[in-house]
Formats: sequence, C-alpha cells, structure tokens
Amino acid sequence: MTTKEITRNNDTPKAYPEVARRYFRKHYDKVLEIQRRYRENNREEVRKWHREAQRRFYLKNKNNPKYQAKKYYNNQKSIFKRYVLNHAELEELNLFLSVLKAKKKNEAVVRPALIKLDDKAVQKLRTRVYRFIFTNIEPIDYKFAEELIKEAIEKHE
Repeated sequence: MTTKEITRNNDTPKAYPEVARRYFRKHYDKVLEIQRRYRENNREEVRKWHREAQRRFYLKNKNNPKYQAKKYYNNQKSIFKRYVLNHAELEELNLFLSVLKAKKKNEAVVRPALIKLDDKAVQKLRTRVYRFIFTNIEPIDYKFAEELIKEAIEKHE
C-alpha cells in the first residue's frame, strides 16, 4: 500500500463537531454577525460559493424534465424582455398587446408570417419572441408582458 492510497482512504472526521454545534446554538447571533462580516469583506469568495452552488444545482437537475421546461420558459421570457425593450417596432408592440388581450379572453390568435431581417441575431430573437407570445406564454405572466410592452411603447414615443 502506497502513501497515496493511505491518504485517499483516510477520511478523518472533523475535529470537535459537537463542540462547534454547541457553540453555534449558544451564540447564534454572534456567529451570524461573524459570518456577515466575513461575507462583506470577502465578496469574491462569496461569489465563488454562489457559482459553485449554481453549478451543483444545475448538474443535479439538468436531466430533470421539469427543470428543463422551467429553464426554457425563463430563457424565453428574458429574450422577450430584451427584444421588446431594445429591438421591437411600434407596430409589433401593438400587435403583442392585441395578442395579450385576445389571450386574456381565451380567443384564438393566428401568428403572422414574418419578413426576414438582415441582422441574423435579431431575426433569431424575433422568432423566439413570437413563439413565446403566441404559444408559450402562461396566464401568470400576462401582466408582466403587458407592463413591459407599455413601457416600451412609452419609450418609443
């Protein structure tokens, strides 16, 4: 047996875990204050922790269909926001508003044929936005979309 194998198999428990737990229970506020100060002084370290936690969460859930569907929907929603605020024209915004009003009344909406754009990135965005607003938007997000569209219309005027 080599030293590498010995160190690999030698999982030593943490020193005095019950003492630390007892201290944490007795001096809860003090420990929280120490943690808060540490986080304030070491922002980069905290960001690393958050990135690592997000990575672990993604790795744990990446094959979960529910998680994938939610992530896809949230991506569509953020693309909608970006397109409406930065690229949409006034006629499109009015069309989106009329679609939302029709959807609120549970009426059927027909998606119009789109004219191709020169800018491929904006073309992709627009395709996703139309798919989102005409087929995928959920009733819980109607208000969010309506406020966003109204804000973009005000910005245009």
